[in-house]
Amino acid sequence: MRVDAAINPKQIPPGANTRSPQRWDPSYAAVAVTLIGGIVYVFFRVAYASFYAALHTTPEEVGLGYSQTIVRGVIPSITIALSVFVVTALLVFILVSTIGYIFLVLNLLRMRRSGKRSLEDFRTQVNHDSHTVPSLDQYRDHWRKVLTQWKQRYPRTAEIFLGAYNMSDEEIATRFAAQDAGEAQQPVERDSLRLYDVLTAELRSTFARVLLHKATVVTLLILTLSSLTFLIRYQAHRVAGGHSLGPTLSVMTGIRAEQTTVSAVETGKTLPTELTARPVIYLGASDGTAVILIPEGGGSTVRVPLNDIVLRFKD
Repeated sequence: MRVDAAINPKQIPPGANTRSPQRWDPSYAAVAVTLIGGIVYVFFRVAYASFYAALHTTPEEVGLGYSQTIVRGVIPSITIALSVFVVTALLVFILVSTIGYIFLVLNLLRMRRSGKRSLEDFRTQVNHDSHTVPSLDQYRDHWRKVLTQWKQRYPRTAEIFLGAYNMSDEEIATRFAAQDAGEAQQPVERDSLRLYDVLTAELRSTFARVLLHKATVVTLLILTLSSLTFLIRYQAHRVAGGHSLGPTLSVMTGIRAEQTTVSAVETGKTLPTELTARPVIYLGASDGTAVILIPEGGGSTVRVPLNDIVLRFKD
């Protein structure tokens, strides 16, 4: 069982962060999901309005009301946003962990060097003053001071380094003293860098401090949605030029823009020539009316009852 190293408030170095880490409250889950869903809906609603305005129609005319926007836009976008978040978070995790690890190792080297130097100076001073070797109590007092100095000069590194021993500061000082006095039952890895312990501790800390931070989650979400809305607006110009959206883009954006040919349901039924002469772009339908984009001449949009036409989509 681990003994808390900060039992005595006097041992806490000045300026140290004594606040308990914030934990995620499960009761906030419903609020968070609702808030994120609302943000995503607003992003897509604005993007859809911009996309269809460039094609001379509206989201409602192609069947994109509130519920359709949620199903066709929000759900796929959340899936994509989570994927982007995982990839981005992994990159941030590697970058921050690597930088933090380098600084930790450098500080550990300084701590080890200062510990050896102070131990040599301490032994020399005791020998000079009393012409004897230091006692166990003297060694213990020495290491108490060293641990305090480490925590003051390298608070973050000392916390991880000393925490790897799973002991209180007093127990660590006692074990170090016993080894120096030749009374230790087993050697203490005092001079080891304990790279594995430091690395794993830093990775856990990075995950908690960076990846799970609310600001990080919100920033990545906004960047993802901004990228998707920019993609949607860009695709409007391609669709106006006669290009259909592929399956991947349709899933990513929730927009339907497929190349198709149009013919009349009944033989002899007359349809506008520009509608049947060449492939057009089917945008969607609402209340039994299909909205079709004719790319030629800068792009124009016509509305035709679904019951009057047959659509043959390009494979």
